Amino acid sequence: MECSAHCFFFSRQCSRYEENKRNSPQRLSFFQAILAPVNSLDSLESVLDGSPGVGVWLKANAGQGKQTKQSRQRRRLRERYLGRVAASRALRMSGCEPAASSTVEADGDGCPIWPRGFIGSISHTDGLVVAVASRDNLARSVGVDVECIQERDETFVERVMRPEDHRDVPMNVARGVVATGYFSIRESVFKCIFPHLRIRMDWHHCRVSVDWKRGTFLACLLSPPHGLEGEFLRGNFRYTATMFTSVCWWVDP
Repeated sequence: MECSAHCFFFSRQCSRYEENKRNSPQRLSFFQAILAPVNSLDSLESVLDGSPGVGVWLKANAGQGKQTKQSRQRRRLRERYLGRVAASRALRMSGCEPAASSTVEADGDGCPIWPRGFIGSISHTDGLVVAVASRDNLARSVGVDVECIQERDETFVERVMRPEDHRDVPMNVARGVVATGYFSIRESVFKCIFPHLRIRMDWHHCRVSVDWKRGTFLACLLSPPHGLEGEFLRGNFRYTATMFTSVCWWVDP
């Protein structure tokens, strides 16, 4: 399959994280806090600075002409292929041997199969693809999600937001950003824990506290049968005028 793509950014090497960790009196978060929305995808290169994670962004050509069912299917297949390409690049940048990182396949549940000693996550939407990878001694798991920002109806809002979520939202954040944001944040949490649990969770099984000013969130798992009640996961998010990206990580206390 031939695909045309543009690589937006990649982060620094993991060895810098270990140096920062030794020099810091506090435990560094898995990804550096993301501050405020940005105006261009080109400025996303700072997202993973200071973290052990490595990220690769690819953008597929959108294609020309009228969008049909067949063209949308081809686009999704192209994005999935580029997701594997991005994942392989992120793995190599994390220190994975080229032979082990050459092909990232999916298992029966659709989860990427990462080489031994590594973790990661892949997401794609409307021509934009992101993959994040890291060594598994730095975190138990990681989840990433990217979504197109759009207006959402009340049914969607009720499905992805808990009642307390509405109290955390500043007045200056657009409704479409809020609804898409909570969807993306919870999706990143579920993608982070699903490889371990292998069960589907309801959106309301996850309580999140979102700091819209700093671009960070804290997620708490609530309900059975997953057996992780009270487990906390941390994450960051960033958004442009059209895209919302969330990253969640799970580390041992």
